[in-house]
Amino acid sequence: MSENGKRTNKKAFKKSKASVGHYSGSERLDPTQFEERDLDLPNSKSFWFDERLHSQEYTNEIGQILTQLEDQIAPATFNNHHIFMCGQSHIDMCWLWRYEQTRKKSIKTLRKVVTHAKLFPDFKYAVSEPQLLQWIKEDDPELFAEIQECHRGGQVELVGGSWVEPDCMMPCGESIVRQRLYGMRFYRDEFGKLPEVEWFLDSFGYNRGLPQILSKSGAKYFWTTKITWNKDTTFPLVHFYWQSPDGSRILTSNFGQNREMFDQWSKFHPGRYLPLPSTPLMWDYSRDYSNFGQYADFTKPINPVGFFNGAGNGGHGPTHQEVAQMITLRDLAEKKGYKWNWAGISDYFNDLATYSPDLLVWNDELYLETHRGTFTVHAAVKRHNRRLEARILSIERLATLTSFQNPAYIYPRPELERIWKLILLNQFHDMLPGSSIPEVFDDAYDIWHECDLVLDALTTEISASVYTDLPLNRDSLNALLLFNPLNYSRKTRVFIPLSLLPYSIASQLPNRENNALLPYARLYFKSQGQTTSTICQPVAAENEGDIPDEMQNYGEGWWTVIQLEGNEILTAVFKIIPVDSPPLFVSDAPSPRLTNGRLSVEFDSKSGSLLKIINQRINHGHNLVYGSRNLIVEGFQDKGSAEYPAWDLQREYWKHPLNYKQAQDCIITVKDRGPIFSTLQITKFIADTSLTQTFRLFQDDPVLYCSWAADWKQKDVLLKIGLYTNTNATMVTSDQMYCAESCSTLPETPADKARFEKIMHQYVDISTPDNEWGIALINEGKYAFDASGGRLRISLHRSPKYPRPAAEAWVNKERGERRREKKGHPPKYSGLGFQSARFGVLPHPSGALSTPKGDPSSFVYKKAEEFNSPILVCPILQHNFPPESTLSSNEPTANAFILPQNIKISVLKFQEWELDLNDNQELIIRAAEICGFPTDQVTIQFPSIMANRVSRVEEVDLLERTLPTQKLEWHEGTQTLNTSFGPFEIKSFKIQIK
Repeated sequence: MSENGKRTNKKAFKKSKASVGHYSGSERLDPTQFEERDLDLPNSKSFWFDERLHSQEYTNEIGQILTQLEDQIAPATFNNHHIFMCGQSHIDMCWLWRYEQTRKKSIKTLRKVVTHAKLFPDFKYAVSEPQLLQWIKEDDPELFAEIQECHRGGQVELVGGSWVEPDCMMPCGESIVRQRLYGMRFYRDEFGKLPEVEWFLDSFGYNRGLPQILSKSGAKYFWTTKITWNKDTTFPLVHFYWQSPDGSRILTSNFGQNREMFDQWSKFHPGRYLPLPSTPLMWDYSRDYSNFGQYADFTKPINPVGFFNGAGNGGHGPTHQEVAQMITLRDLAEKKGYKWNWAGISDYFNDLATYSPDLLVWNDELYLETHRGTFTVHAAVKRHNRRLEARILSIERLATLTSFQNPAYIYPRPELERIWKLILLNQFHDMLPGSSIPEVFDDAYDIWHECDLVLDALTTEISASVYTDLPLNRDSLNALLLFNPLNYSRKTRVFIPLSLLPYSIASQLPNRENNALLPYARLYFKSQGQTTSTICQPVAAENEGDIPDEMQNYGEGWWTVIQLEGNEILTAVFKIIPVDSPPLFVSDAPSPRLTNGRLSVEFDSKSGSLLKIINQRINHGHNLVYGSRNLIVEGFQDKGSAEYPAWDLQREYWKHPLNYKQAQDCIITVKDRGPIFSTLQITKFIADTSLTQTFRLFQDDPVLYCSWAADWKQKDVLLKIGLYTNTNATMVTSDQMYCAESCSTLPETPADKARFEKIMHQYVDISTPDNEWGIALINEGKYAFDASGGRLRISLHRSPKYPRPAAEAWVNKERGERRREKKGHPPKYSGLGFQSARFGVLPHPSGALSTPKGDPSSFVYKKAEEFNSPILVCPILQHNFPPESTLSSNEPTANAFILPQNIKISVLKFQEWELDLNDNQELIIRAAEICGFPTDQVTIQFPSIMANRVSRVEEVDLLERTLPTQKLEWHEGTQTLNTSFGPFEIKSFKIQIK
């Protein structure tokens, strides 16, 4: 098809040099040959601005629209309000088109903005997403200079401040911090100004931790439209303070964009008024707001009204027609004596802020009662997001410590920033939620590969710079570097992949036939000055055969268990050597069982269901679960909704169970039996699919490690897996952005019941009401769960329809070429083909956050963090033996901060706000309270590797700017920092290095 939609066979499109798309299977076409079609026709500008704008006919037409708007608000009260009118255009980075087309969409949109600014001096436009502006700067520097000029003239206003408008539920808290850091720095560098309004119009819910991150990174105000999309209840608040668990608040508005704001006026009418004096100040989902109108003081309207208008999703707004309409509405309103002006978004919020003393506080997440399926659909994009978040933080920390250990090492700030920005780009709110066309995920796949290549190279550079202290001989070629990326001591499993080992080790392997296991080995290292070793037990590849491995599953290699101190950098020698050691107990008949001395589990021999899980230190050694449905995969029909199959869960999906026959062809075998770990494998046949589950216990480890894999074939399905516990729980606790959230497993209000599919990050936990014990499900890339009473389930998988490309999407040309060449078509369904997941079951004493005595308990959080932040292992190809003067800095505890167990060091890196400084002059340390306990007297002992290197410590915000009030004490003599933390409070410190 040609650009005007007429069929042509005159020439074939130019093919791209890029490979075939991983998900779509389509051969890429060269994007430079395509243009983005403008919503405005060539003659639109003259038609709307020269012919129609001031004609009486058009004035009468818009007058009728103004009358409609008066009726929607109510003519008697319309004059009370001040309409703040501003142009805007929501531009999805990707969705029904790919990133490459969005680059052109942003140019088309912003060029139109510049045109309107030149024609109409009063015109105002709000632009968000610095990534878009960065693309314009690269692709059309002349247009970028004009945008800068319009900003200086006050016609273009910067809003947002995050690198992209991300999904606001699933990224980790640190990812949102980096969204703000890189976005706000771009605004400062290119425009000389920082916006105070954050702007996430279209994300599918908003995490409880956001207000703290936003308010500590320069935002005073927040606007969203999305909570007006609720399907089950009407969220009552239009203007309010939104509060994080630490007490941080941000002034928030929730109303529709464009004409929607007026069309929805009656629906949200009570929220447009100040509350009566008797109204409770704090609100959350446990408070029934069905009759919220009884709390509104209808004599006290909130006068500022935001009318933020323009075509969007694919950009192009406001169009010439929309601008003509906005101008005429303003002119007619002024003639009637109404306050209706072109204004900036900040003007609107500054006026709204005058009402702030009387506004209510929302003390909960902002949950969207639709699009719940986005927490689960397209598992790979979620798995790789979590994996890359953890990996870059680990390498960033290791690079920082290496620069202290070896002054010759150059901290790779540009490379780390480049990868961070790619990770942040892929957190866009139609990428991470999985709600885009398959071609979009082709781009995601390529970005994951690029990130890993760069991070691999950085790791190799670090391994060549780290000082090595080998336990056997100084010329060993079998050396490995191990790094604990967490600040606390951990006895943990470590995977050593065969593919990682140098040829010198691989060449020692005996010839193996019939896919025999690798031989046993030992890892030698120094501990307390003495050479010691640990057994390395071989393991087959996690998913054997020719199944494509897009989920970074474990390959062939060895597992071992080792104790590492916080932030420890350990060098070790790997040797193939026979081992004679008794295995952990495992049996497949007559009763399939596993035990490691800490945990015992038993399975049903017919269905593979977990029947018993016992920890002698918990619940008096009694069984922690009941029934015959534990850890079996349960399926439900899930066609989503007619309009949004990828986004929505099927309404009341639980009424449509698929009742899989769990005993069909169920085979239970012992997969591994050894001194480090033992494994049971369960295979069965459900939904025309062979499904494999493994259950593994490691030596002296409290976690039952679980995996699931299948070549999935059934469409329109939601899969869940979980536990039926004996906790008698009334609350469920889940990990969130730099905080945790607890909510009822027996909800009572309509809004709380509507949160039947909730969000988690690294863990979700269900504990006894007295916090004596509990069970957590920890994961490395799943985000959705449901809980009812003592039942806890995670959403494992979805297989809904993909959305269709937009009419203007260039991928339609790729699809057309593919049909013409008879090469098939892209998949219509997401989630078919090979799928896998890993998670863990963690029985534990105490609750997720608190002991029975009311003290902090960090055990669950730390185990979940360990699950997501594995020990980094890489070969040492070049040795740097430390000079005698630095041997003390090579001790196991040399890199660890000593601090209370409920305070964690989340970030260790060099500062990035002032790039003109020497990269290694100022260190950023970010710490956070993780259990929800105010901790007034916190002493942080700095590690010995930094001894005598710290000249000054100051508290900074999340943009790394010095705070005006310093609530800390630095003691140089003892190298300790004294401060305090509120519940779930984030604090950042800038360390001046000598």
